Amino acid sequence: MTRLAPRALVAAMLMPALAGAQRIDTVAFRLHKFKQPIGWERDTIRSDSASINASMHFLFVDRGTPVPLVAHWIGAADFTPSHFDIKGNTSRLSTINDTVESDTVLLPTGSRRTRITSGAQSKIITMSRAERAFTIGGYAPVLMQECLVGYWQKHGKPTSLSTTPVGEVHIVDRGRDTIAIAGAPHILRRYAINGLIWGGEKIGRASCRERV
Repeated sequence: MTRLAPRALVAAMLMPALAGAQRIDTVAFRLHKFKQPIGWERDTIRSDSASINASMHFLFVDRGTPVPLVAHWIGAADFTPSHFDIKGNTSRLSTINDTVESDTVLLPTGSRRTRITSGAQSKIITMSRAERAFTIGGYAPVLMQECLVGYWQKHGKPTSLSTTPVGEVHIVDRGRDTIAIAGAPHILRRYAINGLIWGGEKIGRASCRERV
């Protein structure tokens, strides 16, 4: 499994923007496998008081083979997704080509339609107003995991959360520690995520990065 290590303060894009003003942030993650650096993820995030628009470019080299992946995500300020597309490789041997489009206007019944396209196959699902789902295609790109946790926090920290195109995740708050960053104390919040990939993941988010 590729281990992921952040090299930038991603949560800058999570801070509320001034009304009507757009901010543009660029962030990067150093990608590791077996504690060795193997690549980078570089992202551009455009956000304002109502929306987030993120473009992601993920690339590492595994045993001489490049593993490129690109993704684009659009959602509301509370991380409710409206568009997600992802295409490329998630490993040397696996590929992905998915698009998820959700209506921004509810149907008269209060439900929302979502179109899911995977390769040449397409389907439409309808979800009630009360149903929660977040768009994500697996462990990568890293920024999508930041947004996943942001959505979970903004929507009541449910015990389980559906994901589209497919799946369900379980996020658990594992507590907090105090760490030093550049000589200053910060709270490190620990989370466990199960269901996103085989096995589970552990995520640590420092208070200087957590703005959701």
